[in-house]
Amino acid sequence: MEFVPRSLLQVAAASQPRDEEIFMRKLRTAVSRNGLTRAVAHGLGISRKEASTRVDDCLRFLQMCSRSRYPLTPTRQIDEVWHIFLNMNSYEPDCRRLFGRTIQHVPSEAGQDKKLRVARVRSRRMAQLLFGTAFAQGWREKGQAPCCSNCSHVLPRLA
Repeated sequence: MEFVPRSLLQVAAASQPRDEEIFMRKLRTAVSRNGLTRAVAHGLGISRKEASTRVDDCLRFLQMCSRSRYPLTPTRQIDEVWHIFLNMNSYEPDCRRLFGRTIQHVPSEAGQDKKLRVARVRSRRMAQLLFGTAFAQGWREKGQAPCCSNCSHVLPRLA
């Protein structure tokens, strides 16, 4: 049985498709200024059209991360784009502006197979609830991102 936190269902229920379209349009506009699509196309050796699709998927994943109190895991393709975005000077300012905080990239540690499986199921379920079946299909791939299989979403405690 899949564990899907109640808060996850509440987030999905509160999301309206129209709101998601508007949010994605804002995200695309924000990242087009920093050349992320161009950097992804060049870095991965893919077309601008394919790079644009992958950037959209990465932004959707980061939006999911900003809404979740539980660790999520990216697909291999999302992780490739996320690494390119992480290496850009605009990553932290873009995250703060778009999501209210920086989405931390946390590499997985050895021996976390069970936690990673739970995070993968949670990620797929949240993706399906928020963005539909087509976007969620990426989480069915056998291998996940080799370096990172979760990201932290809990806001850091202030000392």
